[in-house]
This record gives sequence, structure tokens and C-alpha cells, in this order.
Amino acid sequence: MGALLRNWRARTLLTQEQLAERSGLNVRTIRRLESDEGRRPRSASMLLLAEALDLDPGERKQLVTASRAIDPDGHAVPGDRAGLATGAAPADRAAPGSPAAHAAPVGDPSSAGVPPSPLHEVPRQLPPGAAHFVGRGEELGVLDGVLAERGVVCVVGAAGVGKSALALAWCASVAHAFPGGQLHLDLAGFAPGPPLEPARALGLLLLGLGVAAEHIPDDPAAASALWRSRTANRALLVLLDNARDSEQVRPLLPSPGCVAVVTSRSQLRSLAAREATARLTLAPLHPAESAELLRRVSGDPALVRERLAVRRLADLCEHSPLALRIVGERLARRPGTPLPELVAELGVARDFSTGEDAGSDLATVLSWSFASLGAEAARLLRAIARIDPRPLFTASAIAAPAALPPRQAERHLDRLVALHLLERHGPDRYFLPALVREALSPPATGRSSW
Repeated sequence: MGALLRNWRARTLLTQEQLAERSGLNVRTIRRLESDEGRRPRSASMLLLAEALDLDPGERKQLVTASRAIDPDGHAVPGDRAGLATGAAPADRAAPGSPAAHAAPVGDPSSAGVPPSPLHEVPRQLPPGAAHFVGRGEELGVLDGVLAERGVVCVVGAAGVGKSALALAWCASVAHAFPGGQLHLDLAGFAPGPPLEPARALGLLLLGLGVAAEHIPDDPAAASALWRSRTANRALLVLLDNARDSEQVRPLLPSPGCVAVVTSRSQLRSLAAREATARLTLAPLHPAESAELLRRVSGDPALVRERLAVRRLADLCEHSPLALRIVGERLARRPGTPLPELVAELGVARDFSTGEDAGSDLATVLSWSFASLGAEAARLLRAIARIDPRPLFTASAIAAPAALPPRQAERHLDRLVALHLLERHGPDRYFLPALVREALSPPATGRSSW
């Protein structure tokens, strides 16, 4: 058994002291087990080691079989006599106050009447990321800093700016650093249907950790407490995608020591204020990155030679990754189309849609943000879209067209900024992005996304 433990520990890059801390066992116990010395280990100790070493089901079976091959006096026994003892040898006791000191034997219920998780497969739930991911070097560096601190980071920004793509790309690149597993959940905060309720989200997360459905509390507070208990002392990565607001996310945050990445169109101000979460705001791509994304999605190497036309296309897309991908797909299915022709088409009507699913229609995607607004904020946004395009405007300038008092207009403008539907420039200047304006203005056909 000692050789197995040494190999598994080396694979996870843990020292004996780190493995002791992660499992809650005494470091002397780790040394003794790796040296094949002492008496048969407790079943609870084997469970803790299996979790700490992130063993798969086959390896856990190996560990159990090897531990059964040791009799109570520490000697090897024939296979037909092997069996796990339920008593604890003094040398195998964990340090007082450690998790192992309170561990229940296998099959014995833990506190709150919820049995410990079975030896199930470690969750690997990250979905495939976006193809042709480009740029974001600086943002990836910020996320690397979160990995070092083992905390929570909120990736926020406008619809279509690439929040999920960045989060998935980074999570996939660091998944190996989380032997406890990776969980992914779409919170449907901005989607055709209602957002995922926290109670339902907690149930899905706990199922991902192997908690049986019948042991998941109906009470959201109890379920949240169980979630924190099950994520304690576990090297776990959690990606909570497309969050509606801080209230939806707060009960889903795992215990300290895990890393949670949250994406949202909302600035999630309450999380930043109360939980001191890091916040990374995504901007549109740089021009060179936009051109590279167009080239990759279209698959047309000739775009390298048409820099001016490509730059114009990227500008019309406002350097939004979703818009760029839609236009790149259009180029791919219309080979030979002169770029100036496509530039002229987009210049007349900025149609950023594949004509297929709602998630590939930028106007529809933006409409999910519009639908989250109250009546007065929605009226204000429509009024802003109707005024003549101008670089910047003030709250007082837009209050009258929206039939709102200036103070009330300021409050609603702040809400629009929080959802990345407006940009704030300075203390009292605002800007409406062109893609939002286009989505709010029905084209000549009369079709409107909102």
C-alpha cells in the first residue's frame, strides 16, 4: 500500500505535510502508511485519503484492497482474510480538532443526518469552450492571480463580449490544478426563460458532488450549508455561468480554498461589496484580435491581404466577439463574396444573426437584458435610442424625453450601466453602444427584438 500512496501523492504534487493537512490526518500517519508500517488503517482514514488524493473509482478500490491486506497487528494477511477493521489504532488517530478526528466510519451517517458522499467519480463538468479563442492575454493573467489566491472572481461585461468563452478557456487551462473536480452550472440569468432558482442550483451542484437527491435539503439555507460543508478542504473549481444578480449567486459560493468563477452581464456590485469578490470587466476585442477572430472563423486566409475591409467589418461589429463570429460564419458559407459587398450590407442593416438559434442572434441575446428592466428603466432606454446619435449625453438631457424627473432618470441610468447597456464616461456623462441602439431600433421590415 505504501508504494501506491507514494505514487498517488507524487502525482498530485503534494508533500506529506500537505497531504496531512488536506486529508486531516496526522503527518505521522501519512509517513507510517507510506512506509508500510504499523497497524491496519481505519476505513475513515482511507476515505479521507481517497478524497484528498482525488482517486478515481478504480484507484479507490485498489486502496481498499491494499488496506485489507494488513492485519490488525500490521502484518500482511492472505486475501481471503482481508477485511477493513472498524476499530482505530492509537497511532492512526488524527490531530485533535482536525476533520479526521470527527470523521464517521464508512456507512455511518454524518452530522445533520446526511451520509458522507460515496466513493463516486470526480466531477469533470466543464463543457467545450468556444472554438477559435483569441486574445485576452491580460485578462487571463488576472484570472491566474485568482488561482494563486484561491478566491472568487466575477467576469462581467456586455452581452456577446465573450465572458463565457474567456471563463471556459481559463478553467480548461487550469483544470489540472483542481483534483477535487470541476463543476459547471448555467444559471440562466439572461435567457428566454426564468433564471435558475438558488435552491434548484444548489441541488444540481450537490448532485455533482455525489450527494444523493434524497439527502439534499428542501430548505435553501440548509442546502447552502451542506454545499459549503461538502466543498470544505477540497480543491474544487466551480464555474457559475450567466448569473442574474448577486442574490442568485451568494448561496452558491463554495467554501474558502475553492475557486469560483462567475460570469454575468450584471456588475454584481453587492458581491463585490459584501463578499469582496474580485471583478474583471471585459471590454470589446482589440482591432488586431478582431481581425484574427474573423480570419479564423471564416477560414479564409485571403482576409490577411484585405486589411482595410476587415478593419471596417470589425468596426461595424463594434469588436464584439459574438458579432464577429456571426459575420465570420457568414463569410464561411458565402465563399467568394467580396468583402466590400458585406461591408455595405452591414452598413445598411446591422443584421447579426445566423438565422438559426436565438443564442446566435445578437439582437435576441440583447433582448434578454432588456427584459430584465423595470418599466421606467425600459422607457428611459427607448428614449435614449430615439434621440439623435451623439457621443455623450447627461441625465438632465434625457430625463424630459423619458418623462422622468432628473433624479429618477439618474437612478435608472445607473441601473442600465450596471447591466452594461450603457457606458458611463466621467461623473455625469453616458454613452449608448451602437449595437444596443441597433437592437432597440426595429429595421424597415418592422421586426424588433424587443
